[in-house]
Amino acid sequence: MTQKSSADPPKKVFLEPESLALKFMLLSRLPFDRRAGRKHSLVYGFILDYFHSGYGDALASVRHIVACLKERDPFGRGLYIGDVHSALADLVEWGYLTQQKGSGRAASRYVPVWGDVPSVRGDQNSTGGEICIRGYPNTTVRAAPNTTATSVRESPNKDPLTVTRSLDPGTQEGGPDPAAASPTTAPGALAAPAGDEAAGDSFEAVWRAYGYRQDKAKARAAYVKMNPSPDLHDAMVTAAKAWREDSESKGTVRKRLDKWIAEELYDCDPPTGYRPKAGKPTPAPAPANDNAVAAEPAVTPPSIPRGSHRATVADACIHSEGGSKMLRLTFEIGGEHYRHEIAVESPSSSIQDDGQRELDLVCYAVGLGEVSDESQLVGVPFILTVSASGAFRYARAEAA
Repeated sequence: MTQKSSADPPKKVFLEPESLALKFMLLSRLPFDRRAGRKHSLVYGFILDYFHSGYGDALASVRHIVACLKERDPFGRGLYIGDVHSALADLVEWGYLTQQKGSGRAASRYVPVWGDVPSVRGDQNSTGGEICIRGYPNTTVRAAPNTTATSVRESPNKDPLTVTRSLDPGTQEGGPDPAAASPTTAPGALAAPAGDEAAGDSFEAVWRAYGYRQDKAKARAAYVKMNPSPDLHDAMVTAAKAWREDSESKGTVRKRLDKWIAEELYDCDPPTGYRPKAGKPTPAPAPANDNAVAAEPAVTPPSIPRGSHRATVADACIHSEGGSKMLRLTFEIGGEHYRHEIAVESPSSSIQDDGQRELDLVCYAVGLGEVSDESQLVGVPFILTVSASGAFRYARAEAA
């Protein structure tokens, strides 16, 4: 039998890309990166597991990752949405993932950077079939003092930290925590509020950044219910400023802050919104002619007849009226034109809610999920039903 020389260099066998062994190897390497924490390992492991070889990527939104990690966690906690955001950004920046960012609410696509990872080498330091595991000294498990049920930290996003304390010479019990003797705040600084008070102070930062002062109590309740992590709070403040600046620069409509929080719009780019259309110049009146016969003015019916009608929007524009922004629609029904207005922004929250609800119905009737310009409503047929009380109902033409 030929004896293998110990001087022969070990042979590297590289793992197949996208293989389970390579995924395991990549995931096992991440904890050795000093920058990585618990959130990075969880998110990276999810992307590796979620990778679809048939499509060549992992299509996953942040909300989906949060939901799946919470479902997988035996304690039902998972990660906060802000921690998933930052973990994905770090993994892309550090070169573990590549990202094709989705637009709007579309999910992003992630591809692990596979690289060339050698497999486990089975012939190095082997003893020809004999047991070659060496016993290491000092590998017994020591019973640690001061380990009670309350020693387990409740933070879902940080690794537990070991606190080293000196033992009392007489009782051999844990001595005082050196961290407890140090002041938690700088001299002259106020202590950080806790509970609802802390959430209230954080809410004020989001409230000021968003700048839409309607229904503050509802907005505060939505924020307290959400109880965002510090990372997510900072992201919300940044997003609120961006939405405010975008709205003020374009004169577009914003939702109230409580809806903005509940619908997680802080995780989206500001919409294009509604842009007022430039008014058409009014033609100069023709010179008066005493001999001309005065034409009778066109008479527009005062209201739309009751019943169901096949209608289209002939014209749509935004105008301001009494502190409100009104969407003026001109319906064409059987050759006649009727004007109808919807309040898309109003000092009255109930009026604005009714207007936004009606606008959603109009968008659905013309086959639009959302509107970036009011001109998108023009020219699409739909069914308009006017009830006996004068209420409007909208339906798609093909569904009627």
